[in-house]
Amino acid sequence: MKTFALLLLNGFNCMTINGLSSPRLLLIRHGRSEMNEYLSQAEQTWGDPDFIDPELCDTPLTSVGLLQASQLNIKLRQSPTKIDLLISSPLTRALQTAETGFDNVVFSQRMVSPLASERVFLSSDTGSQPQELVKRFPGWDIENTVGDTWWYTSETEEWRPPGNYACPGEPAVVFYDRMRTLLEFLKSREENSIALVAHWGVIRALSGASLNNCEMHAINTADLPSEPHWEEEDR
Repeated sequence: MKTFALLLLNGFNCMTINGLSSPRLLLIRHGRSEMNEYLSQAEQTWGDPDFIDPELCDTPLTSVGLLQASQLNIKLRQSPTKIDLLISSPLTRALQTAETGFDNVVFSQRMVSPLASERVFLSSDTGSQPQELVKRFPGWDIENTVGDTWWYTSETEEWRPPGNYACPGEPAVVFYDRMRTLLEFLKSREENSIALVAHWGVIRALSGASLNNCEMHAINTADLPSEPHWEEEDR
């Protein structure tokens, strides 16, 4: 019996609108990261009054996250899915998920897009310089798509819950403007099938879906909203 993930992927191959084929988008959240692990500890949950950002910059996957990415790879290889374009956020946890998840999976081209990086909530959402990423992920065209200090760094009025933070937080208006640009970019693509490996906040803004680590969500690009999905507290 096919798993839900395989049914989703098989459905992804035959999405249509009004009987006509529509470009398809497979949204994938990265695997469990070191910051996910930290946030699971008692009294270190986002929003706790005594929250302390541990300064875990650009956190990689944990052993659990790597296992999740390997399980994702099995699902993708068992499906007849062919990806025309694989896009990844330049944050390490997303690139690791994309590399492991799509190992020996057929895709035509791949690219890294800072537009798909997570909203900067914590130190884990600040990235690595492109020269470091090139060394760790040599198969990606990073030098031509990722500039120096590509994540949000400007000081601004604090909007996050009380806590001890290690970096500036990306304001809602800045993040949703970026998501609007990402939506326009995805809708403009001519490929028949696109896979995007990104983050909870990004996938939520694009589709309204709330995904667990390494969970997938398939959608027609024609069904993407005209405006990003805003969280109620950001309105």
